[in-house]
Amino acid sequence: MLCDDCCIGANITVSNKVKAIELCDELTETAKISGSVNTVFKKDGKLVGDNTDGEGLYLWLTENVNTKGKTLEILGNGGTARSVASVFNRNGYRVKIFGREEKGWEKNFGTFSGIDDWKDEILTVNTLPFLKEGKNVINISYHFGKISENAAGMLACQGWLAFKRWFNTDITLEQFIKITFLQKTAVENTALIKRLCTNEI
Repeated sequence: MLCDDCCIGANITVSNKVKAIELCDELTETAKISGSVNTVFKKDGKLVGDNTDGEGLYLWLTENVNTKGKTLEILGNGGTARSVASVFNRNGYRVKIFGREEKGWEKNFGTFSGIDDWKDEILTVNTLPFLKEGKNVINISYHFGKISENAAGMLACQGWLAFKRWFNTDITLEQFIKITFLQKTAVENTALIKRLCTNEI
C-alpha cells in the first residue's frame, strides 16, 4: 500500500502491472489504453496510475534508432505490446502486431498476424520475454546482469518520465540516460566480478 507520508510514487514491473490498477484511484488515458500500470504517482491526494512503456520506448527509438520508415512491427501482444502499439500509432506509425492468438485490442492500433508469419524485414520491437535474433529486432526484455543497450535506453526514458511525475526537477533526459548507463555498466561489472569469484568463467 502506498502511504501518504512515506511514499511519493512507485514503479511496477511484470507480473504486477495489471494488479496495480486496483491500487489506483485514477488512471491516465495511456494506462486505460494499455490496460496496465507501471508508474504510480500522487495528484491532489489521489493515486494515479500511468503506463510509460510505450512512451519511454518511443523517446529512445526516435532519438537513437532509424525509425524514419514510419512502420513498426511488434512481436507479442501482451500489456507492453499494447502500450507500445498505442503510442507509435498515435504518432503516425503503421503498426503490425504478431502474436499467438488475437486478443481484440490490436485492431485499434494496427493489424494482427500470427507469430509464425513474422519475417525479419523491418524495424521490429520484441516484447516477448525471451531474445529474438534478427538484424531489425529491438529486444526490450532484460535480466539482472544482462541488459541490451535498447532495453537500458527504454528504461532510462521510462525512469525519466516517472521522475518528472514524482519530483519538481529540471533534470534533462540526456542527463538521466547518462546516469542510467553508468548504472548499467556498474551492474554488468558486478555480475562479471561475481562470475570471476565463483570460477564461472
